[in-house]
Amino acid sequence: AMCAMFNPTDRPPSLVLRLRGLPWEVTESDIRQFFLNIPLVQVLLCGDSCGRPSGEAFVKTQDVYASQLALAMNKKTIGKRWVEVFESTEDALAKKVAEVAQAASTRLEGILRLRGLPFDATPSSVVSFFEGFGVSASDVTMGSHSGGQFVGNSTGEAWIQFASQATAEMAMLAKNKQSMGGRYIEIFVSSKKDRERNKTKALSAMSGPTLESLNPGTDLPEVPLGGALIKMRGLPFTSTISEVLLFFFPEFAVDESSVRIGQASPGRASGEAFVAFATDTLAQEAVQKKNRALMGSRYIELAIVRDSGPTRTT
Repeated sequence: AMCAMFNPTDRPPSLVLRLRGLPWEVTESDIRQFFLNIPLVQVLLCGDSCGRPSGEAFVKTQDVYASQLALAMNKKTIGKRWVEVFESTEDALAKKVAEVAQAASTRLEGILRLRGLPFDATPSSVVSFFEGFGVSASDVTMGSHSGGQFVGNSTGEAWIQFASQATAEMAMLAKNKQSMGGRYIEIFVSSKKDRERNKTKALSAMSGPTLESLNPGTDLPEVPLGGALIKMRGLPFTSTISEVLLFFFPEFAVDESSVRIGQASPGRASGEAFVAFATDTLAQEAVQKKNRALMGSRYIELAIVRDSGPTRTT
């Protein structure tokens, strides 16, 4: 009966199959039970970089006839979950095996990455955040900008080396999404490679326009001494100042007088706006937090206008 399911003149099904929609708590034994009496030579459960299950898996069957039987299990259930079963490739399986091995080795390094730190955060404040987990200032690497007008300033990220992977996992469980200085801190599993690659970086906004590159006569808000100007691009043509204020709210309290909507010609919006911020630090933070955020259905690009403070008024 097994042989009758496969016509040798047809394209043979792949021996590698992928499963999607698995219960989070699924085990290899559960998958083998799901494919009961179908010979499998390999089962690989997939997870994210933190080791958490992703609800996906790969299986490799013994032969094309076993694959045909396994594919017939598509949309059958494990527990209360409908499981998708579809063909994959040897290359995809090999790539996933390598990813799982890499993630496992990364998790053994005991390094966490923090994102969303206050820009005045220091190694000491990070140590205080992780009080009770045996962290000292020498275990903390603060992210900083490597160029532009914010060279040396914090990127809002940091890396922490813990004494063991078990301690790192407990710290992540206890402190992820907790607040530091009114900011919610995101925590991710990291590695020495990630730390060295990303601990210094150039702010993307440094490629922003200069005042001289703006169209003559552009109406700009006044920027106070020590402040900075942000250019918004990609706005819906019907955008209003109120909508710009809402775009930055509640993280950034922008005053109505600090906003100008760009005009391509009298009465016709250009899809741009200019917003003055009281300090360089706030402008930098706004770019990092809100660049590529949505206004309606549009992704909005933000860039700091170089040499923009204090500006002329026109």
